Amino acid sequence: MKRLNAPALAGILVALCAGVFHILFISDMGVTDDDRFYVPASRSYALFWVQEVEGLFGYGPANGKKLQDRIDRHFSTNHEHPPFAKYVMGFSSLLFHDVLGLTDEDTGCRIGTVLFVVLCTFLVFLFTSENFGIFAGLFAALALNLHARFAFHARVPTLDAAMASMYFFTAYLVWRARQSRACAVLSGVVFGLALATKLNAPFLLLPILVFWLLYKSNRIGLNKYKTALKLPSFTLAGPSLLILGPMVFFLSWPWLWHNTLARLLEYARFHLNHYGIYFLYLGKIYQKPFAPWHAPFVMLGCTTSILIMAFASIGLLWSVFGAWHDKERGANKNMAWAGVYIVLHLLSCISVVAFFNVPKYGGIKLFLTAVPFLAVLAGIGFTQVTGKLGSAIASLFPRASTAVPKNTALAAGLVLALVPSAIDMARVHPYLLSYYGSLAGGPRGALDLGLERQYYDVFYTNLATWMSLNLPQNARVAFVPNTGEYISSARFLKKAEILRKDIQVTTPGPASYIVLTHEQRWRNYPDLFQRYRSFPLLHEVRVMGVPLLSVYKVR
Repeated sequence: MKRLNAPALAGILVALCAGVFHILFISDMGVTDDDRFYVPASRSYALFWVQEVEGLFGYGPANGKKLQDRIDRHFSTNHEHPPFAKYVMGFSSLLFHDVLGLTDEDTGCRIGTVLFVVLCTFLVFLFTSENFGIFAGLFAALALNLHARFAFHARVPTLDAAMASMYFFTAYLVWRARQSRACAVLSGVVFGLALATKLNAPFLLLPILVFWLLYKSNRIGLNKYKTALKLPSFTLAGPSLLILGPMVFFLSWPWLWHNTLARLLEYARFHLNHYGIYFLYLGKIYQKPFAPWHAPFVMLGCTTSILIMAFASIGLLWSVFGAWHDKERGANKNMAWAGVYIVLHLLSCISVVAFFNVPKYGGIKLFLTAVPFLAVLAGIGFTQVTGKLGSAIASLFPRASTAVPKNTALAAGLVLALVPSAIDMARVHPYLLSYYGSLAGGPRGALDLGLERQYYDVFYTNLATWMSLNLPQNARVAFVPNTGEYISSARFLKKAEILRKDIQVTTPGPASYIVLTHEQRWRNYPDLFQRYRSFPLLHEVRVMGVPLLSVYKVR
């Protein structure tokens, strides 16, 4: 049996540490307005397969119904999104809640999301370390998990972190297809699972096609390295993606097995005519027409730690220009192609949202697929900066450079470069969706710029705990401006025994307590703020001086 090499073993260790890190804080994130869709759907989809297997082996009945009836019963909920991420979340919930009794249903699903992030961390480390060295891989993996917005999505039962993981998995296998026919074939299977995760997946074909054309024609000018190109296996990835991908997508989604064309059209129509969601950007509220093209680029820059963004920018510039500067250095050829490949994917992830006539909302969630590629570029930039800095120190202080081992210096540099990001993330925990980096001036600067201070209508766990400890029996609480989402979220918090069961989350009319969520994308927010600010303020959640929600007693 072939042994795992050192980078793979190191990657597994880093990925497992990332999983433990997210699970430690998994219950702090609160309940999003998507939990009510994805948690029941995930459990229903997983139960379908459990019951089918039980029926197949005689352990239980198949309910005496036709297959189509059984499919429709289990898959009708949330059928506007494909099932793969929900399978993982659902089986995780069945294991940790139903079988082991260690978590509630919602937290069990969240562990499924963490599993995707563990995979993504491993692949980011592996790709970066294989092409740029182990310290670049470490920096990239840590930068990915210290990206506050990504870390939030890593801990909630939604599809965005899963999509980012499957997207990067497909991209990694296509890259490896240059040397491996097995990876070329497997890339189609994983692409099918990515298609079965969320609608972002088809768009990764564009950067792959562009890279293949550059790689095949060698137009960038590395003619001397032409013999290094493994075109037969790399070209095999194309048919694999285009044939195996749709096949796996179809086979993985029983909802499509009957009335296939009608249901595919329904799936497409839902996303082509997605209901409008408000988005505050630079002081203006957008729904339709959507926010301007530059909004995704600005949001990614503003929600990323300035040091990570600086290293990523250096990595991007090196990938586009620096890698080709010295063509005599044969060792650079694979690094150069790897850098170009990552840049193409990063730009594609953002550009699809920026330049297509599609909704723009929710911070960076719609293009969360970009963050793993940004992390890889940060790893590249880190090695470029430390390499140049090490050379300069060696020339100026030769004795000092020989006294300190190179790996020790790199490890110290890695820690120094990432500690500020960790501190910034800790300062806003658990309100990670309110994180803004120094480019925006932090949460206060973002507020002054007219950016969203939060989204996803999160019913935070610590707010539920405060209510349970401080509100009287049978208290009636209403959230404004967006009331309905919190009524649904309260049910999850009660099931988890975080919110007292007697507390009623209701509409504003009968409520004695009002929770004003300071979300300026709602047009009635200014009126609500003026109306309730004169009432007694019982509790307020702030992030670095910026209020996120205020609890008022109105009766």
